[in-house]
Amino acid sequence: MVVDEAKEQGDQASIPRSILAVLAGLAIVVALSVGTDAVLEATVLPQMASADPPDTQLFIALCYRTAITVFAGFVTARLAPAKSMLHGVILGIVGTLLGALGAVAMWNIGHHWYPILLAVLALPSCWLGAKLAPAR
Repeated sequence: MVVDEAKEQGDQASIPRSILAVLAGLAIVVALSVGTDAVLEATVLPQMASADPPDTQLFIALCYRTAITVFAGFVTARLAPAKSMLHGVILGIVGTLLGALGAVAMWNIGHHWYPILLAVLALPSCWLGAKLAPAR
């Protein structure tokens, strides 16, 4: 009985850590994506800031944003108090939902393939990042 109560208290105490792990992963995706966009737009990819960037530059952005998302999945899994893969997958689901909302909201602007692929790649990228993290 005492063991069950201790386990239950431990599970309840890990809920805030679980939420923070996923929020940290989300913050990493946003901060690194926006930061990388800003640096590249100011230096080597100025057309990225235009209303109609070239497909090649969007592909470059897709590649680095996918790499950032893998990293965020890794960090989320490392910060998770338990079940690291589950936390990475949750981050991927959140990313997919946010990406889909972004694609719908921006449907009349720019290329359709780019936001669709961002949404589609969110879950497998986070899964891969969580898979690369050492097991806990």
